[in-house]
Amino acid sequence: MKRISVPIKHMEMALGSMGVKPDLVDDIIGSFDVIDCGQFDELVMSEVPFNGYSSEFTMPEILTTMAAFWQCVFSSSEMDSTQERQATGAIRAVYFMSLNLGLGGLVNCISIWWEQTTEIHGSTALECWS
Repeated sequence: MKRISVPIKHMEMALGSMGVKPDLVDDIIGSFDVIDCGQFDELVMSEVPFNGYSSEFTMPEILTTMAAFWQCVFSSSEMDSTQERQATGAIRAVYFMSLNLGLGGLVNCISIWWEQTTEIHGSTALECWS
């Protein structure tokens, strides 16, 4: 199975745009596995740090990390690719988890991102029934 990866700089920018403080960005980046991609390194999701049970991160931090990661995956995927569709589904899942947990700030960040990328993914609403 191929591990999905994102450039470190993209992840740093995505987390920063969601209001994550620089020290926490560094901690989050440090919890990912890093792979050598030639001219630059990329991050791949590790199995342990974000499982919600043995994590040093809070649930809002975990969900913010997931949203940022999948937004980076989306932006680096080829249009209409399997990876782009996986990212879209993952972002929707994070949105609904955040909504149900009352994480209004993250819900708002994802909603704004969704609106800004509507032309690419072709859906005007996060809800499938809209």
